[in-house]
Amino acid sequence: MLETSAVYWEPKIKTYGFHEVYDLTMLEGTIQQERIAQFGSFLENLDVPEISFHLILMQTLKDHVIDFRIVLDRKWEEKIQQTCNSIIREKGEESFLLQSPVELIYFFGPHFGDRYGIADTTFQVLVENNLPVLAAGFSGSAVYLVLPDKGIQKVRPVFTSAFEVPKNK
Repeated sequence: MLETSAVYWEPKIKTYGFHEVYDLTMLEGTIQQERIAQFGSFLENLDVPEISFHLILMQTLKDHVIDFRIVLDRKWEEKIQQTCNSIIREKGEESFLLQSPVELIYFFGPHFGDRYGIADTTFQVLVENNLPVLAAGFSGSAVYLVLPDKGIQKVRPVFTSAFEVPKNK
C-alpha cells in the first residue's frame, strides 16, 4: 500500500494580509484546574454583555495549574481587575497580572494547514530583529501574536521580508 502526502512550499509565505488590533489589555494568570469553571462563571457574569475577548490561550502546567492569557479591549481593564481581585480575595491561590496597553497582530493564508515552517519563520524574523512577543498562538491556519505597545509598527515592516502580503486593490 502506498500513501501519498502533499506538502505545499513557497519561498515567501503567502498571507491574506495582517490584521491589527490596538489599545488592548492582556490578563495573565494562573488558576487551579478545579476552579476553572468558577473562573469562567466570573468572566461570564461581568455584568457587561458587550465584553468580548480577542484571544484566549491556556496551558496546563504541573500540579493541575492552568496558565492563561486573555486579550480584550482596554476599556474593560478596570472591570476585569475588579473581578480578578474578588477571586484572589475569595481563595488566594491564584495570581493575575494585567499588561496594558498591548497590541494583537494575526494573519492566515492559503495552504497554512499544508505548509510546515510557519511558526519557525515567524519566530526567526522576530528574533533576528530583536522584537519581543508577550504571547503567541498558532493553529493549523492562523498565527496570533500579542505585542507590547507600539510593537506592530516595528513588526509589520520586518514581516514583509518573510511573508507575502496581497497588494491593496
